[in-house]
Amino acid sequence: MSNAPWPTKRQWLKDHGLQIVMNHKLVEVNDRSEDAILARSVALADVAVRLWSRPSGAIDQTA
Repeated sequence: MSNAPWPTKRQWLKDHGLQIVMNHKLVEVNDRSEDAILARSVALADVAVRLWSRPSGAIDQTA
């Protein structure tokens, strides 16, 4: 499946993959440009950071 074209993957997700909530939005995606993929990646990373915060006392490595 990893090398299948997007329409094949999209149909598989519609048929089997919608149990995973984040796949609901993915099957609606029509823009597969690099900029659109990057924007979705940033949005997903933002969600991950909010959901899985780092442990208290962790060293800030963003500076």
